[in-house]
Amino acid sequence: MTLVVAIGGVRSGKSAWAEHQADELAGGSTVTVLATADPADTSMRERIDRHQARRDDNWAVVDLHGRADLAGALPERGVALLDGLGGWVASFLSAAGAFADDRAAAKSATTLAMGRAHDALQALIDAASEPGRDLVVVTEETGLGVVPLGAGTAAWVDLVGELNQRLVRCADLAVVVVAGRALPLGDSVRPLSPTRSGPPLSVVPQELRTATTKGVADDGERRAHPRLVGATPASRARRAEATAASDAAPLPGLAPATTAPRPRQNDRPAAAGAPANLAALRLHGDRLVRPGDADHAVNVVAQGPPSWLTDALAGVLLEGRLSRYPDVTEAERALAGLYGRTPAEVVATNGAAQALWLLPAALRPQLAACIHPLFTEAEAALHAHGVPVVRIHRDPAADFAIDASVIPEAADLVLLGNPAAASGTLTSADTVRSLLRPGRTVVVDEAFMDLVPGEAEALTAQTHEGLIVVRSFTKSLSIPGVRCGAALASPAVAEQLRAVRPPWSVNAFAIAAMVALAGHPDELTSRAEQAAAERADLVTKLADVAGLRAWPSSTNHVLVRVADGAGVAASLRAARIAVRPCGSFPGLTDDHLRITARSPAANAALSEALAAAITSGHGSIA
Repeated sequence: MTLVVAIGGVRSGKSAWAEHQADELAGGSTVTVLATADPADTSMRERIDRHQARRDDNWAVVDLHGRADLAGALPERGVALLDGLGGWVASFLSAAGAFADDRAAAKSATTLAMGRAHDALQALIDAASEPGRDLVVVTEETGLGVVPLGAGTAAWVDLVGELNQRLVRCADLAVVVVAGRALPLGDSVRPLSPTRSGPPLSVVPQELRTATTKGVADDGERRAHPRLVGATPASRARRAEATAASDAAPLPGLAPATTAPRPRQNDRPAAAGAPANLAALRLHGDRLVRPGDADHAVNVVAQGPPSWLTDALAGVLLEGRLSRYPDVTEAERALAGLYGRTPAEVVATNGAAQALWLLPAALRPQLAACIHPLFTEAEAALHAHGVPVVRIHRDPAADFAIDASVIPEAADLVLLGNPAAASGTLTSADTVRSLLRPGRTVVVDEAFMDLVPGEAEALTAQTHEGLIVVRSFTKSLSIPGVRCGAALASPAVAEQLRAVRPPWSVNAFAIAAMVALAGHPDELTSRAEQAAAERADLVTKLADVAGLRAWPSSTNHVLVRVADGAGVAASLRAARIAVRPCGSFPGLTDDHLRITARSPAANAALSEALAAAITSGHGSIA
């Protein structure tokens, strides 16, 4: 069962939008319209005629005017469209005597009627939750109008507002329609671009509306694929939870403000608002390393910054640049020369993380697809800006290759890492380019690319209106405390990013570092070769450790899987060795450990401790 709620003012386009959604859900089958308008009212008769004229011939109409039983009007199966709740409330209150001239009698009648209205709506929600039924509700937004003059009108405003809140708490999808445009409400899915002429917007496109999970079994792994609004047991469970929360509220009052949000499926598009796992998305390896630990958790190169870079940073102090506001112009010009771009195509940022956080504000995407494993700040930024997200998981059975066929065509923003965070998977430039579509922006986080010798799959030199490349300079140059990165994009898109970049957010030290590194490309080449050698050494040593699986990597870390990964990580921690459990990466679990390659001696110590932890019972063959 799917419950969709469209809220809007008079002539807002809410009915046309809702009709389009009902038509999408029905897929050519009959839609039953539960009409609440009074056909005897001349003005309403004209509006009813307009609505009927734009509907398909296979739509059926049930007259609800003056009828208290909403649930009983639902068809046994199929899609029902209730249009609209406000009209039903008006006739319900009128029949109860809420508009009577006798104020005392009207008040008493209103109190009883409001409670019965809540009961009737709950019965409708319960009945619509049965398998094979979908319900679209059109209702009025009452909170933006003038203060009602009469007691009966005030009761109508209050009751519709309360019922709207109850509906939205139980809905799979709730929007407010303004001037024909649908905007998401709370735990809802943001509207997508129009799919056909006319005012409705398709919020539930066909490729997302069908609830499917395509799984591939592989040595205990399972690859999940996108799911959106649909008649799933999980959605019914969420609705039952929301209903219980509603029932706990005193009727006809509002539900307590402390009502807990509904849990969300990991692979269902996350709606506007903070997801339940936001804290996990913002967990990073630096928090797992204590002073004195052997650090195999953080991806930063261990050898420290080169002398020419420390000299450049010291020059900021010696030359008095801290007393002036920073100007990124020189840094953007230097990076443009490094990557073969124009300065207009380079946006210097306070680390790659800031570049990712600029995206939702600058691009205002309707639906984002995050290809995981991915640097999780990218998804966290989208949630913080209320952008719906669908998660696409790389396939571990195919060494974390991307299955582009499961990316929704409706996604106007696609984000991936290359190499991928956690797995270190290097994706071909051709595969990345294949994700481009008219009206879609593809963002490639190449934070680890400068640790890949030759950077053969890098896209930094390519200009495309729909392509943004994000770079970080902190890992290879060992300067995470400086925070310097950049986004490379077409001039028009780069200007959009600059428009939302906070002023002076790239500090003088970061600017000096970027200018300096642009003049030392040989240093980046040398460090990439060293990182590759250290990784090869680590892979060789891990091959001798029984009870783990390791995936190929192109950067300075390796992803492994062991049984009882949490126990193994704890055992290593007790030995003062830090690794990165990957349960906070969507699609991975705590049995996946990311291990950063270090010197041969450090890799040997790590491998020995890892083997000891596995053989002591903390892990076995995964």
